[in-house]
Amino acid sequence: MILIFVSFSPTLLGANTIKISTGHWPPYLSEDLPGGGFVSQIIRESFESEGVDVEFAFLPWSRALAMTKSGKYQASAIWSCTESRSRDFLFSSPLLPYQYVFYHRTAEAFDWEALVELKGKKVGLTQDYSYGETLSDVIESGLVDADVTSL
Repeated sequence: MILIFVSFSPTLLGANTIKISTGHWPPYLSEDLPGGGFVSQIIRESFESEGVDVEFAFLPWSRALAMTKSGKYQASAIWSCTESRSRDFLFSSPLLPYQYVFYHRTAEAFDWEALVELKGKKVGLTQDYSYGETLSDVIESGLVDADVTSL
């Protein structure tokens, strides 16, 4: 589930504007899309129905997370609810469903049924994303090598 999380700081309570950090995830979120993408529009309209204006800051994902945790932003969109994140943030109900998939080069055969069949493969990941417990466990066990980027 993809969620928005909110840190209830004194700057949010009674405010007319909420500052929300987020990353780039077209077509859902992007400063290059009309209205910031359709998820940005859903979030904006939800707050505006309660008389609260929204300012989005599009940042690298890790920075959006860290700056919201430090209090620079009152909320961040859209994230998976994880145990570690739920220690610092409150999560809304899911905004949209999603599924995990692998992308691979067409020239490379990639037919698998269980994660153990990925032994020896290198998987590209983005820092601070959540890929679910199952894949995280496989990476932590050393079965799969993770190449992590901060973009």
